[in-house]
Amino acid sequence: MSWLGFWRKKSWSSDEVRDALLGALKQGDDQEFARLCGKHRPIILESFAHWQTMPDLVRRDQNLAELYPALLERVANWFADQGDAALKALLLFQTDEDPAITWERLLQQAQTHLDQGQPAQAMSLLQPLEQRLAREEGTHVDHYRPRVRSLMGTVHFRQGRQAEAIAAMRQAIAHCNAIGDEAGAARYTESLNLMQRDERWR
Repeated sequence: MSWLGFWRKKSWSSDEVRDALLGALKQGDDQEFARLCGKHRPIILESFAHWQTMPDLVRRDQNLAELYPALLERVANWFADQGDAALKALLLFQTDEDPAITWERLLQQAQTHLDQGQPAQAMSLLQPLEQRLAREEGTHVDHYRPRVRSLMGTVHFRQGRQAEAIAAMRQAIAHCNAIGDEAGAARYTESLNLMQRDERWR
């Protein structure tokens, strides 16, 4: 069945949803891709981890095999744009490198997006990073939590969400105080004061 044939289906399997998305991506049909993501959100959320293993049928087709990583990234980005960064987290942290190296890289990428006037892209990296850090323990985690929260605060502020920005910055300060990082607390307090005093601070 062609991917267009899925329009008439009343119930879908995980494989059928994946294949339909792959077909829409191959055709360059962004509208259909987004429609499928929205319509089949529960199936995608449940199946995405399984989809990270490339199907044999796709692996045997060189063109599809080359397209498949883009499929996973596009799906994860669609959900991140809707405010759910869980799928992006699965992709970001499926590496064997030292976790601290991954976290530092993501922070630097988020900062670059922010510097380039792309706060939404920055947040799509920071949200899954924050979720990952919430499940970790240790002094290395303590170093990253306030940095992530403060950068999220800056992103919120640049997007005009002052209340969320102030809350995030206060959390960053609280993290610093909890671990005895006086310099960090002072730095984030200064940023907090700017946010509270001048809404034009971007």
